Amino acid sequence: MKETAISIRQDGKRIWRGKCASDPQLLAAVIRKRAPYARRFETGPLSVWFYYVLTAEGLPVICIDARQGRA
Repeated sequence: MKETAISIRQDGKRIWRGKCASDPQLLAAVIRKRAPYARRFETGPLSVWFYYVLTAEGLPVICIDARQGRA
């Protein structure tokens, strides 16, 4: 995968959407810049990979099921 699509939401509203190269350092940099207080991401086909690369970059993240996140 060459690019990763990123959608950042706050209080149910999208506050930023974009793409970046699927590189752990670049992903972490985008998250630090666009969502410095974000600590969770939704499940998906690459959620295990995202978890490991983002925690390796020092981001304290957790993975949640999107349906449970709305509850």
